[in-house]
Formats: sequence, C-alpha cells, structure tokens
Amino acid sequence: METIAQNAMAVPGSVWYIGGEPNPRGISPADFVVEFDYYVNAIKSADPTARITSASILNWDFTCVGCFGFKSGESWMREFIDIYQETHDGALPPVDIWAIDVYPLTWDQDQVPMTNWPTVVKQIEGFRNYLDTELLRPSDPIWVTEIASHWAYDAWILDSKGLPTLPSKEAGTDCDVVQCLDWDADYRWDAMEDYMTSILDWLRLNGPGMRIEKWFFFIDYVDVRVQSAIDGYAGIYLFENDQIGAPLNLLGQLYRDYATGQR
Repeated sequence: METIAQNAMAVPGSVWYIGGEPNPRGISPADFVVEFDYYVNAIKSADPTARITSASILNWDFTCVGCFGFKSGESWMREFIDIYQETHDGALPPVDIWAIDVYPLTWDQDQVPMTNWPTVVKQIEGFRNYLDTELLRPSDPIWVTEIASHWAYDAWILDSKGLPTLPSKEAGTDCDVVQCLDWDADYRWDAMEDYMTSILDWLRLNGPGMRIEKWFFFIDYVDVRVQSAIDGYAGIYLFENDQIGAPLNLLGQLYRDYATGQR
C-alpha cells in the first residue's frame, strides 16, 4: 500500500486502471469488490484527485462463438454493482471512468477472419445504455480500453490442446481438411483494414455524443507466426517488428492517420 500511495502522490490527478477482464478470467464480483476497495482507498487517501476506472469487462452481452464460454460482461457488472451497493449502504462504486474491452470473438470456420464490427458497436451501446438508464450516470465517460480482431486469416482449426491455430504442414496437419495457409502471404490486410476503418469511423461519429472519451487498440506488435497464434491471437498489430524505431505496417499507418486527423 505504501508504494501505491507514493506513486499516487507523485502523479496527482492520474487515471488508475483497476482490473482487466474479470469476467473471462473467472474473478468473482464479490472478490473484486474487496480488491476494488483496497486499491481505491490506497489511491484516494494519497491523492483525492485521482480518477478511478471500473474493471474493464470483456464485451457486454456478447461473449463468443465456438469457445468454452465465460460470464458475460453485463451479468458480471450487474452482480458487481449489486454486491457493492449491498455492502456500502446503497452507494455506487466511486468510478470516474467506465472501461470495456470489445472483440468480435467468433471462433467458427465460417466466421473468420473476425471482422463483425457491428457486434463491437453493440457492446459499447449496451454498456452506455446501462450506465444512462439504470445507473443514472449519463455524464460518466467510457474508455474502450481494448479493441482489435483476434484472427486475420480465412481459416483455423483446433490443435491438440483445443486452441485455435492455423494448419501447418510441419505439424502434420491434414491439408485436405483445411487448406494450409501461409502466415505472411495469407494475412487478410484488406479485411483488417476494413474492420478498423468501420470501427474508427463509428467512434469518430458517435464517440462524443456517447461520452466515449478514449479508445485504444490492443497491441502494437505481435509475431502471429509463433506462440501468439497458438494462444489465440493472430490479428491486428501496427508495427513491422518489435525493434525501437520499427516502421508502421499498413494498419499502423491507418491508425496514425486517424489519430492525427489525416482521415
């Protein structure tokens, strides 16, 4: 707690992000109430001007297609609010910014690459409606703390561990079942560009009116050809490599153009 207090005093007025994706990680709302109180008390005692985020739920009412399933962001957030109010004399948690991560998680051979941007939009709209009409917090901002697409290829299969991966001749995959793909040549830059453009256009048009204060793409660089894909991420990234000064790739240039007002 002493380290938290020192950091809070060193950067007064900072935003503190507390808890990422508790619903797919299996963190119960009851446990998170205790954790949230601990950090908020430590931070606010040292810096009353600090701004606190909610836990960033993963999506609102949509979870995923073709996965093992997890608690929806909506059900997790409702339970968290209920427990917090029950244990704090009916008060809402002292949240200054409400956070959400949004992904079109469609692990289905017929729904890759993952580009269903209307699903992403509906998650933000659902969260905004909940804050406005049920919590009566229409002026509170939303931060979209992660946006991306997990899969930028036209096919995937499950490996021996049940994880989505690209078929590989080296791994002995039967290429008659799913056409073997090339990590580099078959990356769907066009689909990822269209997906990003659709979301960014929507955010630019609707963000101010919906009090969407900030939004962030998930990761700057990842090598989709190795461990990342096995772990379930072979999607949007912005740089050509992980070196300092690395050039932007096509998607990075697109993001830069939106961020600097060139688009």
